[in-house]
Amino acid sequence: MTLFTYQRHGYDIAFASKYEHEFESWFENLAKKLHPGGDCQGVRLTQGDGKIDAFVINRQIVYQCYAPQTFKTSSATAKIKDDFWGVHAHLGGNLKEWAFVHNHCTGNLDKDSLKAINDIKTKLVASGEEIKLRVLGKEALWEELVEKLDFTQLRALFGEPNPVELNYESLEKIIYSLKMADYTPSTDPISQPDVAKLDFNKLGESSKAMIKMARAVDYKVGEYFDRCSDLELGEKVAERFKAKYVQYRDIDTLPPDEIFNKLQFEVGWKDSPDAQHTYACMAILSFFFHQCDIFENNPVQ
Repeated sequence: MTLFTYQRHGYDIAFASKYEHEFESWFENLAKKLHPGGDCQGVRLTQGDGKIDAFVINRQIVYQCYAPQTFKTSSATAKIKDDFWGVHAHLGGNLKEWAFVHNHCTGNLDKDSLKAINDIKTKLVASGEEIKLRVLGKEALWEELVEKLDFTQLRALFGEPNPVELNYESLEKIIYSLKMADYTPSTDPISQPDVAKLDFNKLGESSKAMIKMARAVDYKVGEYFDRCSDLELGEKVAERFKAKYVQYRDIDTLPPDEIFNKLQFEVGWKDSPDAQHTYACMAILSFFFHQCDIFENNPVQ
């Protein structure tokens, strides 16, 4: 396991656990690392932020964040329009770049939000204004950090390896909650794992990194089931987890990373900031992924 994997995991945890003003403050700190030396400034809120979450002085870049706890298409679309034209008016059109930073787990925007951005660009071109528009989701922001910051900076931001010993107590709490939840059993057959399963399911780098990181300890989930006095517990929890996966999979509009994100919620990913709890959640997801209870194998072997 590499330092890079740990840093990516630290980034993922921070990205997924911060919303609204907390996310904005977190992003402002990252933006100041990307544009050092006082070039990037936040905004005091005593008179409103003027539709600016971070401003890069010499390059005239405005960053605006949208990080709600529940991502709504209509709200995102309205925010794009209101915030861009709001800051455009506030700065008298004197900006060279506008970046919309959002927290959707897939890293992508919906079609209406993209149309709103395209409509803005069309109006700018028609008026002869050369303002660059960008969208920074989870992956795009990470790529920019890796490109522009060195190893020492990434380590300072997202931590160094600090292995946590996975214990059975942490597993037990999560497994018990899964056991007690209601579900409709899945009729899908269980297949044998495929080495190309991560790529076949088109999971993003964040999801793949998490599964790979937890692979080294997910055997402890199996050990827990083997040691449990309830000999059917493993099967019960597997059935429940498989049923939830199938429920999400059968929603045509849900991409793989959003399904994975919902399964994270199912295991209580955000119930506690405790490192043991987080590690146990990761191990359970990895265990059921490799046991073929969640996600699909490549049918062409």
